[in-house]
Amino acid sequence: MGGGRGALQGESWTWAALARSARQFVILHSDEFGFQRDYAGCAVPCVLADAGDLEANRHQCHPLSQSIASQLVSFRLGMAVRRDCAVGYVTLKLIGFMSLKVTDLLAELLKPEGVMIHEALRFLASTLDWHQVAETGWPLFRLLARLEYFAFAEMGAANPLNEKLESAWSYEVPFLETVERSLEEGVAVPAAASSLLLSYHEFYSPLARGLALLSLAETLRPPRLALAEVGERERLIRRGVYLLGDNFLSSKYPPFVALSARWPVFQLADRLACQGEVRWQLPAHGVKPKLRVAVLPVPEKVSDVVRACRLPYCDLSFMELMLRAAAGSGAVHLVEMGANLGDCSLWAAAHLGRRLRSVVAVEPVPNVAAALRRSVQLNRWDEKIQVVQALAAAQSGWGKMHFLGHADGNPYASASAVAPESFAAPSVPARRTTLAWLLRHMPRGRGAARVLKIYTYGDLRAVLAGAGAALARVDALWLAFAAGQLRRPGAAAVLLFALLRRRFRVALPSFEADWCRGAASKTSGSAERRMFRWLRQTGKNSAYSMVYVVAFRPGSLVCRPWSARPSPGHMKAAMRSWDKTGAARGCFFGRSRRQLLMAKRYRAGYESYFLGDEEFHMEQLMRFHRKLKTKDRGKIRAKLCNKLTEQLRDMGYEIIGSDRAAAIERVSEALTQGTAEEGPLVCSILAKELEGTRFDHLWVSQDGKGTYRLGEDGMKVAVQVLDGKLLIHGYFEGSLIHPVRVPVVTFLAEFGRSSQQEANDDCDLFGSTGPPKATPEAEKDRSRSPKHKVAHHEHAANEHTLPPGWVKKESRSKPGVYYYANEAKGLTQFERPA
Repeated sequence: MGGGRGALQGESWTWAALARSARQFVILHSDEFGFQRDYAGCAVPCVLADAGDLEANRHQCHPLSQSIASQLVSFRLGMAVRRDCAVGYVTLKLIGFMSLKVTDLLAELLKPEGVMIHEALRFLASTLDWHQVAETGWPLFRLLARLEYFAFAEMGAANPLNEKLESAWSYEVPFLETVERSLEEGVAVPAAASSLLLSYHEFYSPLARGLALLSLAETLRPPRLALAEVGERERLIRRGVYLLGDNFLSSKYPPFVALSARWPVFQLADRLACQGEVRWQLPAHGVKPKLRVAVLPVPEKVSDVVRACRLPYCDLSFMELMLRAAAGSGAVHLVEMGANLGDCSLWAAAHLGRRLRSVVAVEPVPNVAAALRRSVQLNRWDEKIQVVQALAAAQSGWGKMHFLGHADGNPYASASAVAPESFAAPSVPARRTTLAWLLRHMPRGRGAARVLKIYTYGDLRAVLAGAGAALARVDALWLAFAAGQLRRPGAAAVLLFALLRRRFRVALPSFEADWCRGAASKTSGSAERRMFRWLRQTGKNSAYSMVYVVAFRPGSLVCRPWSARPSPGHMKAAMRSWDKTGAARGCFFGRSRRQLLMAKRYRAGYESYFLGDEEFHMEQLMRFHRKLKTKDRGKIRAKLCNKLTEQLRDMGYEIIGSDRAAAIERVSEALTQGTAEEGPLVCSILAKELEGTRFDHLWVSQDGKGTYRLGEDGMKVAVQVLDGKLLIHGYFEGSLIHPVRVPVVTFLAEFGRSSQQEANDDCDLFGSTGPPKATPEAEKDRSRSPKHKVAHHEHAANEHTLPPGWVKKESRSKPGVYYYANEAKGLTQFERPA
């Protein structure tokens, strides 16, 4: 049973690409499977088995599923789907099944035999490796979880298994209520509840015990469980599936028995398929295009989109603002209110690199803030990004965050500090702070733009009331709020424009194709008039209608226009490079008018947007080359070298981190295992130890595994970790190594070249050259340290007392360095033999 992931997924890249498309289709358009209406109009009969049916029915497909059908036909998969990729086969079958009318769907669930949902359940009953099914990337468990929730509501009362909960299995009801509450609130099932149930196995059914094992497996996931112990989690999953197989997924029952039972097996399996970490695929010209991001390991909107698209769930209008601010000032400081998973902050750090000086990310929800801190640690941005767990309000204190979108099935959706009247929603306590307090620590002065990002729902007025005069510190502002959640949207808009009218140019990206130049050229009240006109037309028709506002000081942004249509050559090149990374063209998060037009007219995706940033970069490059031809080119080159030196030093600090003991431990592990991390770590630590000494700026480079070169002449040494310190183990003379085991500063002072051991000039303490030039013997005797001079005379007086066979020799490769040798015995050492 099983056969490994390759047997389930298929070995060709075609299956991975198709799984990615199916996953994005299900996640990005999950509301299509809500079972709230008749879905005949958006049916997907094209996603079936035979290639002939695909070709014949492709024109009937819903537009959202045409991409999947096109791939199936172009790859000519046909029945090969069933033969080579079992998970993909049953998933595509299930997508077609869930697009049926509700009446047809319910009738199919009651049939004892069938070819759609029946094949999916038979496949899951034939394997214990549900964890490998989840790792393939196909959204099988997500579809079954939605179907299970719907089937229980419609058919649960007629399920014979549910009737046993009132008699023989009545002990299981409290545990099932605990599981249901945990699924609803988006938290893990308490491990104590699952463990206690397993300890009294004689009172509980195999269904409850299998569910408890899956609950424990969902609790034990990295980083709580070490990667080396992941196999223990897989054993729990396999045992739980084994208990469910004969009693739950048996072919003797029609599908409605398994799907309408009160035991939420597939909802919990969907959780097991939710990864806690994702590796983003950003455009290649970003500073760090691939970074690890922590997300919530539960079915949740933002986390689901990030997992499916491997892109930041951040509006492109904010990215445009950041790029224009960085192009205008060269560097940016960012404060983000309502950071959620920190997509925008993490994108800014990855794309801008050192141009982003600092970030303060404010997020009140505990689980979400913990995921953001985890992302910061994974990418070693602890010194750049600060996470504050609080909510913005009019004054400090304590409050609550209400999850307004919880009723729609999203546990953390639309979090707001203000809940509408007569609206019952789950909430969590949160500390309140003010914008004035956060902006007080924002750096002042020229040289870096200060950007503030605010994402709020129903508490816009409270957030703005806590800003006060602190907005004077900000150069640019990006604001998004839900107009339908405000009690008086017009009054909130009046307060907003009253704060921004004096110092800022205001633009509305949702209505303007070129908002930056438009705001700079139009009168100050044009955006305000358009906002009120839109509020009068919209009212509260859409409860979550978002309004996007951008405000900036004149001259703080580079407002040169971006072409409405990118050049075909650049578009094709961007598409080809984007296809190789495996990202999705459908993952487009632009809300500005220009970006929506590009996506609609020219099918431009996420990748084409950043062609504008490349233009900024090319313009800066050309400006720099023009400066190199002026008369000040020497100063410019020297300044560039100094900046590069500082960047290298900062990179070394980031590699070492704040915990030196942990860095030394990493060096020891790298030296033992020979990993690629060894060279940068050792070079950075050695350079750090040389700072502030006369050997500062000495060149350090890796020569091989465990060996390094010091200085311009490339003295070869070996390093080792001893007693929690990084030491020079010895230096090489040809193939012979001379052990020393001393720190690098001591080694350079005692065994380095003569110019490093001796004084750098002939000046005395007061800067004068002193008396006339002394004899060579006196010059040789000169030393910075008196104790070294005494030691030298004592050593010379005892030269004749060497044991028989020992002689003192001068190193041929390092003049001025002496050692003792016994040629008869083949021994060499630096210590004087007794």
